[in-house]
Amino acid sequence: MLTRFLAELRRRHVLNVAVVYVVIAWVIIQVVTAIFPPLHIPDWAQTFIVVLLIIGFPVALILAWAFDITPKGLVRDTADSAVAESSEIYRAGLDARKSLLITVLILAVGVGLWLFLPQPDTDWTGTEPVASSIAVLPFLDMSEAKDNEHFTDGLTEALLHDLANIPGLKVAARTSSFAFKNQDIDIRTIGETLGVATVLEGSVRKSGDDLKITAQLINVDDGYHLWSETYDARMDDIFAIQEQISRAIGEALKIRLLPDSSGLGGPSTKDAGAYGLYLHGVGSLRAAEIAEDFDEAIDLFNQALRRDPVFAEAEAGLCSAYWAKYESTKDTDLAESALNTCDRASVLDPDSVEVQIALGGLYTGTGRTDFAIETFNEAIRLAPDNDDAHRGLGIALEQARRWDEAEASFRKAIDLNPGHWDNHTSLAILFRRLGRLEDAIAAYQRSIDLNPDNPKSWSNLGGIHFMRGDFPQAAEAFSYSLAYNPTALGYSNAGTNYYYAGNFVKSREMFEKAVELSPHDFRLVGNLADACQVLEDCDAGVYYSQALGMANDQLQVDPSDAGVVALMAVYQAQLGNMEEAVRLIRRARGRDATNPDVLWNAGITYALVGDEQQAVRVLNAAVAAGYPRQLVAADPTLASLADRIATTH
Repeated sequence: MLTRFLAELRRRHVLNVAVVYVVIAWVIIQVVTAIFPPLHIPDWAQTFIVVLLIIGFPVALILAWAFDITPKGLVRDTADSAVAESSEIYRAGLDARKSLLITVLILAVGVGLWLFLPQPDTDWTGTEPVASSIAVLPFLDMSEAKDNEHFTDGLTEALLHDLANIPGLKVAARTSSFAFKNQDIDIRTIGETLGVATVLEGSVRKSGDDLKITAQLINVDDGYHLWSETYDARMDDIFAIQEQISRAIGEALKIRLLPDSSGLGGPSTKDAGAYGLYLHGVGSLRAAEIAEDFDEAIDLFNQALRRDPVFAEAEAGLCSAYWAKYESTKDTDLAESALNTCDRASVLDPDSVEVQIALGGLYTGTGRTDFAIETFNEAIRLAPDNDDAHRGLGIALEQARRWDEAEASFRKAIDLNPGHWDNHTSLAILFRRLGRLEDAIAAYQRSIDLNPDNPKSWSNLGGIHFMRGDFPQAAEAFSYSLAYNPTALGYSNAGTNYYYAGNFVKSREMFEKAVELSPHDFRLVGNLADACQVLEDCDAGVYYSQALGMANDQLQVDPSDAGVVALMAVYQAQLGNMEEAVRLIRRARGRDATNPDVLWNAGITYALVGDEQQAVRVLNAAVAAGYPRQLVAADPTLASLADRIATTH
């Protein structure tokens, strides 16, 4: 029976048709894959053809069984209708013609369905610009001295803020458009990259209080101007000019796109000089990379407040600048200044988005997580498309160990502003906390792609390679960080890498440079003490004592910081205060029992106090949370436990 069936399949050429069909289908798929993307044919069309060919395969076999091609045309095949021509050449041509005809028929039916049935509502590339959309490129500083870049950047940001308040107008975020600063790139390329239909560009010539501002709105599709204007004015007129530009853009787009151009907002000050200083301060704060860079922003915000003491946005900017410098230096006096400044800002204008974001960051940094989440949610209610607010909410949710919600907030920030490197950095920090190191590397690499000269991004990437136990790769990333800008963080990370690579002399050298740049950061002083403890040529006890005092001061800022408490436990153990060390490490683990850094330092603490069983237990947990086993063998305190860690986990 089976033999007869196979013979019938051969007679009807079904097997040959199957082979030829597969070959033809493969060729079609290769052609589709090659030519559809350059022609901007949507992805679903490729999927449609592939699925059609797959479905068509059994149909082709059925048709091959039922019909045959003869010199008289297409006829129904029967058991007694053998084809007269029986040569091999004829049969080969028959099989090919039959398969080709069947394939063409199937594709013809499919194309007919494609043309006459409803098609998916999608764009071609996934990044086709929304019609009512705009990117504001950084205005050029055309002043003779070229010393007003911060002012021109600030004016750009002010226009971004005003345009974002026009209902229905999608505005590319600041960091996305600023990525094209000082780059000679075709407007159409910029529009395609940012997914916008129009681009605003301009220039500012400032001489004293005299201004000459040129602005032009360009259609991305054809590169032609939709609107252009030049304004000659004084600094006192800056608000009026800013509003005129925003309204002119709204009107130019409204003809084609917008049903409504109302809703423009403005700063809380009416003092043009104060506003100019504020814009300058915002630009300076965004450009800051090391601790000293924050001083210029602090000075500019203070100047603005001297001109207008009730300028809420300037108070919020000053609060953010103080806090950013505190996080960089761990100088607790700066934290106190930030607290006082944010309090004043919240009294002046509690409904300002800038004030809400500054307050949210302060609450997160001081351990008031519930207040932080509430405040960032309020900022998002006021400005749903503000990526800074979504990123801040993600950081607060991460602190609350609400991992899924934190990741969703970071991804929302990235969706809103994929060109902002800090959004990707924040997501990478979460991945590192969760032990998802490969995901962290990808996110940090994206951050570097967006901002390759930022030393922090390179240092963070090196830290992940270090966590993977890849010390050479980590050293390379740290060297890039130090080459771009020698920071305390960069030196400290390089020192840690040298420490675990066994080069304690070089490690101490790096830690000394880190402490020199940031003398108030207890972690850096503690790292220097660790190197001295091994080398025995400097007084580690002095540094451990200093680190303890500084860490205790930092706990006054955020009493809930389990990481600080865990390091204090290590320092107490190194100083021989074993009971206090155990008390502190229990306190740290009680606050955050799953934090990999807390677990690691708990392992060191228990090893120092002589409780090897407990040390092995928590070190295994640290390894499970992402710490590499290589660090156990490389750490002078833990080396004797390395074999037990390897066999236990």
